Amino acid sequence: MNIFFKRLFTLLPVAFGVLTLTFFLLHFIPGDPVDIMLGDYASPSDRHALRSELGLDQPLLQQYLHYLKKTFSGDLGRSLQSQKPVFSEIKNRLPATLQLGLFALLIATSVGLPLGVFAAIKKNSHFDRSVLFAGLIAFSLPAMWSGPLLIWIFSMQLDLLPVGDQDGFLSLILPAVTLSIGISALLLRMTRTSMLDVLKEDYIVVAQAKGLSFFKIYFSHALSNAVVPILTLLGLMLGALLTGTVIVETIFDWPGLGLLLFQSIQNRDYPMVQGCVLFISFIYLLTNFCTDLAYAYFQPKIRWDS
Repeated sequence: MNIFFKRLFTLLPVAFGVLTLTFFLLHFIPGDPVDIMLGDYASPSDRHALRSELGLDQPLLQQYLHYLKKTFSGDLGRSLQSQKPVFSEIKNRLPATLQLGLFALLIATSVGLPLGVFAAIKKNSHFDRSVLFAGLIAFSLPAMWSGPLLIWIFSMQLDLLPVGDQDGFLSLILPAVTLSIGISALLLRMTRTSMLDVLKEDYIVVAQAKGLSFFKIYFSHALSNAVVPILTLLGLMLGALLTGTVIVETIFDWPGLGLLLFQSIQNRDYPMVQGCVLFISFIYLLTNFCTDLAYAYFQPKIRWDS
């Protein structure tokens, strides 16, 4: 059995566990969700109507089975705020989050990967130390600080880049850069460490002795063999980018999934919060699954039975 079906069979019980955990976590949070949504001064009739709408007046097991049935049919409920289907609201917001996350990953890869390679090649040089120091500073900058700083510099002072809703490519730059700062620093260090291990191998020395080109030695031979830990990091970072953009999307008012989750929590929109948490969890699972398949592509020796 090849790695695709192995990973798929591993994914299915995990996905079912996520479904179950999402349901019970939101039901076992202290406090009555109806009281949280309606406040302390709602009338008994309003409380009863909302409890019946959410199915909270049924036994817990029956609620769980009903939840599984609706979820497998693609029905995540209806938003209490907009009265629209939760899945429809999430589907409308997802492209913005994908656009932001993938562009941020592209920036981080374009910066961190080559800098990590050259830092490994120039080990212990002034370039290596400077890059590592800059990476340490970048990794230490939280998004809640770097985001407003970038807004102040590039939007308020220089008036170069817009901030707010999706308004063309320029409005994507600041939130994507904010997301990519820490990731590019982490990718730089991981690439450097992985490359240093590979550069000690005999086949690199042989390639140098044969007079192969710089690109052929370090990017074709060395980097391709150092890529597995880098892929692990990229997979985790992509999942984090697509599921952890709440702070950045809120700072830049970016109309994505993170902002939707934040607004739903503020509005006490119980079905929307549950739908967002569930959807975000499945995105993370799918990202890890694709990362495992990428291992097989770059390392054929793990493509089939290990």
